[in-house]
Amino acid sequence: IYWSRPFPLDLFLRSPSGGMDWSCPDAFQAIVKKDSRSNQGQSFHHNTLYSGIKSGMEGNRAIESIITAIKANTDQFTSINFLNQDFIKINNANNVFNAYSYKEQMPVASKWFHVDLVEHIYRVVFEPNDEIARRINTTTTRFRLVENNYTAVHVRARYPTGRLKQILGNDKGAHIDKGSQQPPFKGRYKQYLVDIAKNALECGIQLDEDKTKIFFSSDSIDLTNFISSNPIQLGNKSVLYHPVGIDGREEIKHLDTTEHFTSHIEYYPIIEDLLILGGAQCVSFGIGSFGAFGAGLAGNKCRAIHRDYKGKPEKCPNSRGIRSIENITDNHLIFGEKLSDSNNGRIAVIV
Repeated sequence: IYWSRPFPLDLFLRSPSGGMDWSCPDAFQAIVKKDSRSNQGQSFHHNTLYSGIKSGMEGNRAIESIITAIKANTDQFTSINFLNQDFIKINNANNVFNAYSYKEQMPVASKWFHVDLVEHIYRVVFEPNDEIARRINTTTTRFRLVENNYTAVHVRARYPTGRLKQILGNDKGAHIDKGSQQPPFKGRYKQYLVDIAKNALECGIQLDEDKTKIFFSSDSIDLTNFISSNPIQLGNKSVLYHPVGIDGREEIKHLDTTEHFTSHIEYYPIIEDLLILGGAQCVSFGIGSFGAFGAGLAGNKCRAIHRDYKGKPEKCPNSRGIRSIENITDNHLIFGEKLSDSNNGRIAVIV
């Protein structure tokens, strides 16, 4: 795996003992033009998935064309990415993955969804470095979080920016997601985030009302501090809950949007939060892929989505987190195999 933004991946994660070695070969490192932020102009061949979308090549046909091109390439190295991060395109690729992973029926990738196998893939491929592991152990010990025995709730507070621009003004709202301008936690801005958080927590406790231990995470440290410092009545029985969250931090930095970074250590908190989300039994998350990734690491077994695609809170229970199942057909298989010939090696039927 070659990862360079904002820092190399091996500064955060490593291969577990006996797991897959994903470290980037020195031979590839030597040919990458690191001063170029684009894949264009590199000496190795680069493939862009869905680059043929304008010519009508979509879905499985686009995926098949890229795989065919990679197979035909005789170079030592090649690379691939998506034309953009449109989740519909990513879900199409995930559905192809699922079609080859399950027998007869598969869960359909939709909204913000990571394939069910991501929890197993992660544990074979990655483990946190010593310092991040120490932080996670310290946090879970402090809050008495036992793996698979708590509910995690995540709120993406700094995105989408449309509503934030209305509340804060266009200039402040436009830059808030980059972490360069964090407004005072008061007034309409505070109430907006607290309302989102309360709905997110309501969705979380509905997943398992017996779980009184709730871990709260957000890219707004002010919101995390407020929620973890103020008991809140939730649920039909108006039970008083005391969510826990990591306090005393500086503002959370995003891997892909944050400006003005100086050290990879500044990004430890976001990895710590992600892996603690992944250790929960149930996960309530909203817009974007971070919370969905945490739910995927937790196995997608118990999840709720508390916001719509525009960022508006949605009351729970709702249908957004429900996994839909469909029969696998030949149309899902892109290499020409018939369904009757493709069952060997698949995992068990979904229950």
